[in-house]
This record gives sequence, structure tokens and C-alpha cells, in this order.
Amino acid sequence: MNGILEKDKERQLLVIKLLLSDHKIWDRQEICKLVNCSKKTLARDLKNLEHSLPPNWSLINTIEGISLEKPFDENFIHLFSAFFSETYLFRLCYDIYDEKKLSLAAWCQENFVSQATIYRKLTPVHRYLKSIHLQLENKPLDLIGKESQIRFLFYDLFFNAYPAHDIFFIDITWEIIDRFIENIMRKLDLYFSPAAKIQYAAWIGLSLTRIKRGYPIDIRDTRTTKTWLIFNENNDLAPVSKTLAMSYKSIFPKQNLFSCCPVCSFVPSPIPQKHPNKNELKSVKKQPLSRSDSSTLFSMPYQKKSVGMKPIYLSV
Repeated sequence: MNGILEKDKERQLLVIKLLLSDHKIWDRQEICKLVNCSKKTLARDLKNLEHSLPPNWSLINTIEGISLEKPFDENFIHLFSAFFSETYLFRLCYDIYDEKKLSLAAWCQENFVSQATIYRKLTPVHRYLKSIHLQLENKPLDLIGKESQIRFLFYDLFFNAYPAHDIFFIDITWEIIDRFIENIMRKLDLYFSPAAKIQYAAWIGLSLTRIKRGYPIDIRDTRTTKTWLIFNENNDLAPVSKTLAMSYKSIFPKQNLFSCCPVCSFVPSPIPQKHPNKNELKSVKKQPLSRSDSSTLFSMPYQKKSVGMKPIYLSV
């Protein structure tokens, strides 16, 4: 995502990352040398950061130098999320996901941005979208490309912007999704870490929301479809998927009911993974899914026995 963050924001994040790397009073000259800026630029960045830091974060700016105080349970990702949620890529895609159906000109007016500015700022956005085979439509604002690719984009954006923005889905409860994942774990004899469970739940919730709004997944070739049908049948996943689909029967058109059934398949990975001990398994099985678990998002993925596995999310 090169160029998505403004250069001054990138530099400010670098300053914060530096301050977090060692709990000490940092000399201004040392910071300027490491982030490659002047003392005047550093002073301006520090002033801007004072208004951008999350609650309970504070810059200690004294004659001796600069230090940073923050809550023990928060880290750099909290600040990055806050900054990322202000990028044009996220703000535009967020409104597209929310189906505001604005033209680019109307979006500029609503967000107090001049059209001259937005066209300049959109250059890295267009470049990034092109790299993932998507295109930004201006009238109205929309994403053009494969639905599967659009979902992966939304998924990636939401997790980069968390916890600055909560992930939101329409008429979908986390409890039902959690129950579905627990059934998948039992059927396939799998263990999901809390982090992987959150990731899978978010993918399901995002996919169900898109289906409800009339965006079914891309049609796959006959061979791929047949492969997943055999996989489902061999593992008796139909009842599990049907339970999830029927839970949302009232909010989905009948023709989309089948595509509401998520399938999770697994293929061998070269990365070795440790076998979870009994306490870990007991902890995960007893712990219901909650949004607060998203703080563990970047920890190790799930494991099954001594075989490394990686997920392919397919059908929703």
C-alpha cells in the first residue's frame, strides 16, 4: 500500500515507533537523524501527534527530550489503525461498503475536500486497486472487479483500521457465527486460536452482509465446484452450513441461500505448528467469540495436531 498514507503521517508513525522501541527520554537530534527530518519538522509532527494520539496516550515533551506514555495493554497497531482509518483509500471504500451511492463530487462536498485535492490524492489509491485487479468507479463511487477480490479488500481494510472503526455487519449476530465455527471445529477435528476464530468470523460476517446486499460470490468453474461439493459430502458439512443459512433465511433472498453456506477447506502448509495443549483447547472451547478478541488478531493462527494448516475461504 505504498503511498496510501500521507508522507507526514508515515513520518509521525516512524517517530512513535522509535519512541516505543525504548522506554527512555529521546534526544531530539537523535530522533531527527533516525527519521531523516529537521528539528522544525519534528516540532510540527509532535504538535500534530498530540491531537492524534489515542486516549490515555501522551507525549512528554521536556527540555531534556521526548518520551511517550501509553496504556500497558495497547501498542503501535492502535495508533496505526487510527491513522489508517483517515486515509482516502479507507474512507472511500468504507462509504462504498456502506452503500452511500455518492458521486465523487458529492463525496468531496460531504467530506469538505476540493476536487483538485481528491484527484491528486487518488493517484496511489488507483495504483493500489489496479495491483489487486480492481477499479474505482466515480459516478457513483463503486468498486469494479470480481466480488471475491472486493471482499478481500474490505476484509483487509477493516482489520487495518481496527480498532479505530468497528467492523459492522447487517442483522448478523456473532453468537450464530461462533456456533457455526464451533461445529466446523468439531466436524473437522480442528483447533482455532482466538485470533484465527475472529478472522474466520469476520470473513463470514462480511460475506453474509455482501450477499444480503445483493453481491453473490463469483461463479466458479465446474471442476472447482465439484471439488468442494465432494469435500463437503465427505466431511458431512451440509448440516453445519444449512444451520447457518437457515439462521438468516429471513434476511436473504431464496436464490442466495445456498451461497450463504460457508465452506472452510484446509491444505498442508510447509510451516510447522505446535500441537495445542489441553489447557489451550479447553480455553478456546469455553471462550465465546467477542469483538474484544480482535486485539489478538496478529498472533499465531490455528493449529491441528503437528501438521501445519492454512485456510482457503471459499463459498460465501
